[in-house]
Amino acid sequence: MNPGVQDRVWLWEQNADTTLKAWRKQGSDPDLALIVADLNDNVGRAITTAIAQHQGTEQELNKLILGTRGLIPTSYMLMVREDLSMLLERNNPGISQRLLDPPPPGHVYAVSIAAGGTTLMLVPVD
Repeated sequence: MNPGVQDRVWLWEQNADTTLKAWRKQGSDPDLALIVADLNDNVGRAITTAIAQHQGTEQELNKLILGTRGLIPTSYMLMVREDLSMLLERNNPGISQRLLDPPPPGHVYAVSIAAGGTTLMLVPVD
């Protein structure tokens, strides 16, 4: 596994419980993707801003960033899979395409953005 992917998996692991708790609070909708982003990372900061802009206004940013944790300022957000797919289409066409397919029962998609890249994971939620 390359170091960037390792960093993104680690970021997800550090934030999985909190992010999954927020997802469950929103009704455990499999059409929502879970997103964690390192706000020190240019890509993570850019996608967090793009999500806020997609949702409407800069004020939405505070609603989308459900929280930050630890020494690495990390946003964790939820977004409809199809909307996230559109945002990622240009720079991450493979991830964008996979987000259009519903996750298998008992799973949800998680996207981790850090170390200059994006990793898509299929996370069990049972």
